[in-house]
Amino acid sequence: MVYVGKAKSLRIRLSSYFQDIANLHPRTQPMVLTASAVDWTVVGTEVEALQLESHWHQAFAPSFPVRNHA
Repeated sequence: MVYVGKAKSLRIRLSSYFQDIANLHPRTQPMVLTASAVDWTVVGTEVEALQLESHWHQAFAPSFPVRNHA
């Protein structure tokens, strides 16, 4: 499992990862190369998104925990 985080626009988030591999940050490259499919979950509020994110981090321990400083 590769977890890319929550986003208001999944189209923008995913397009930032799935581009020419040479343009990606070296820390992001192996994450993208590992991914074989994309799934998403839509929730109603930002609070629900934060709760789900916390639960998934505990349950699945993502292989590539990349911090988003935005």
